[in-house]
Amino acid sequence: MENKIDLLVHSINDIQGTIRALDAKFFAIIVFFLLPFSEISIIANAIKSLYSEYPCLAIIMLILTLIVWVLGLLYTFLGIYSISNPSSRVEGVSEAGTKGLFYQPNIFKMNLINGLFNCLIKPSNNLSDIIKELKIENDLIFNELVFEQVKLVFIRDVKIVRQKASIIFLLFSILLLISILILNFILQ
Repeated sequence: MENKIDLLVHSINDIQGTIRALDAKFFAIIVFFLLPFSEISIIANAIKSLYSEYPCLAIIMLILTLIVWVLGLLYTFLGIYSISNPSSRVEGVSEAGTKGLFYQPNIFKMNLINGLFNCLIKPSNNLSDIIKELKIENDLIFNELVFEQVKLVFIRDVKIVRQKASIIFLLFSILLLISILILNFILQ
């Protein structure tokens, strides 16, 4: 049993490290999405010039670029945004006898106001009740670790999908911006 528990703990640590790395990459992607603002005058001039010659093409290119850029930025921010209560996505929790003790959710009930003023935050259980919940058998420890691993896998997989979408939208927005600049150069 000890080897299984060690394996699960290492797996949980690895998944948590992957999630942290994904979050760091999301911040790098945000930088790339905001990079065109440093050259906004060049982009605006290219769109104006293209619009004077081919207004329909300029409008289509601009709208398409904006849609792709906004969708990419949306996926990027969703990738950073916390996934609330991943345990609700796991089936068979009650049959396994798990309570989510590894992560200990819902000890403190919070809302947006509590995020500003932490003086109103009270625990839902007292310390002695929490300690009683943590006194569990080895089989239940194993179940709790598997439950935690499944929740983390859900978070990791959602972040991976969102990051892939962010990068695809980033690449398309870069290609569209470059196309606008090249078209402007060719048509001058």
